Amino acid sequence: AHQHLPVRRRCSIAAAACLALAILGAVALTPGRKPSDTAGTPSVTASVTPDGSVVAAGPLTFYTTAAAMADAIGFSIDAPEGATDIAYAAAVPEFAEVAFSLRDREYALRASKTDHDFSGLYGDETKPHKLASAEDAMLSVVSDDLMSFFKLVWKKNGLVYILVGPGETPEEEIAAVYRMLR
Repeated sequence: AHQHLPVRRRCSIAAAACLALAILGAVALTPGRKPSDTAGTPSVTASVTPDGSVVAAGPLTFYTTAAAMADAIGFSIDAPEGATDIAYAAAVPEFAEVAFSLRDREYALRASKTDHDFSGLYGDETKPHKLASAEDAMLSVVSDDLMSFFKLVWKKNGLVYILVGPGETPEEEIAAVYRMLR
């Protein structure tokens, strides 16, 4: 069974992480609404911290295309060819994310000009190592009591990129997605 995060939750986690808020879950959109329904409109997200308190973060702006987001944030990121269920969001100008599905798994690619960890993952980080097919990318697994996710981090052209996805994703598949994104 694959671990799937709804697009609204993945985008909210990204914004909160960018602002260095510890989160376990988040809600950015009302039920039944898609990111495209709010494209171009800044919204504040509500995040739940590990102690159970609710923290507001944002503004998070949703975009309908990679080009529209690039115009707003000054750099471009996009899903790889063949991806579906693509959603774009940014906390201008610090952070951008594209969430997508590929080969029956959900991923989030995040990019920022900052060096801090904006993965949106909190828990125990284990097994850090260089991705076998990429000397510049570090792969680790982040787990809590409920879930685990992989985190792949690399730098290129003054940006830090973080790809996250289900913890059970085979390293060969992570490497293939990485190559598609490079």
